[in-house]
Amino acid sequence: MKVILLAVAMIPVAAGAELDTRILRLITADTQMVAGAELRRLEGTRLAKHTETLDDSRADAAVNRIDRVVIIKDRSHQKLAVTFGEFHEPALMGDENWTSISVEPGIRFEGKPEVVRVALAAWKDAGQKPSPLAEKVQQLAASYDAWAVVLDPLPERGGKGIAPPPLTQWDLLRASVREVSGGVRLGGIHQFYASATLATSEDADTAAALVRWLPAFAQQSAPQEIRQFIEVMSAIQTHRSGTSVEMTFTIEDQKIEIPPAPAKDEAGQRPAVSID
Repeated sequence: MKVILLAVAMIPVAAGAELDTRILRLITADTQMVAGAELRRLEGTRLAKHTETLDDSRADAAVNRIDRVVIIKDRSHQKLAVTFGEFHEPALMGDENWTSISVEPGIRFEGKPEVVRVALAAWKDAGQKPSPLAEKVQQLAASYDAWAVVLDPLPERGGKGIAPPPLTQWDLLRASVREVSGGVRLGGIHQFYASATLATSEDADTAAALVRWLPAFAQQSAPQEIRQFIEVMSAIQTHRSGTSVEMTFTIEDQKIEIPPAPAKDEAGQRPAVSID
């Protein structure tokens, strides 16, 4: 799912909703990514309409009244979607191999059958001790309306059975970036935050110098809708602490341009939503 990562506390707005702590039982040592969004708080904002994936999720929420979604992905790229709300019909967010199961009134699991089966067992295991990543997720969910954290975020080169060409500098960069996370706190002025944890303080120094100008670099190569989004960013600040680099900025909702709606196919349907 395309979740916008980022926020800064500059105006008084509501923090993220309290996370059902049973979600933390689903986060294991093999979990690589966790992301979540308060879809009802996103409704009506130009920020939501700007993002195609969130716009499709809003359409689905209108059918099933989905209030919140949390996506969990492990290192083998198996994904689980946990949705909260009122459900009138299954609304699978993945491919045809996914299944949708009601865990209890107002909560559904969606994913491949084996993934859902393991998640159901973990959901009921009250004795499971939260992992360090679970603690990070709890902090993000309590602070932001849309948030994400990814471990080892840069992809490996090559594919299954394919020997990748030597790219020494890329391998060094991939080894250096250990974690990225962030969130957005919604309001008349959206508050964004993003953070990266690197291997050494020297790596963090280098990253901090580059991050300040990252929006400028992105404007040169990003699609038009992203360039417009970057143009209305303000109060951009960067900060390094130890091996971490943080970036904060704000965007006024009324300044966000809304792109044309995605084209529909012959059946009148929009393209399938991706939660990668």
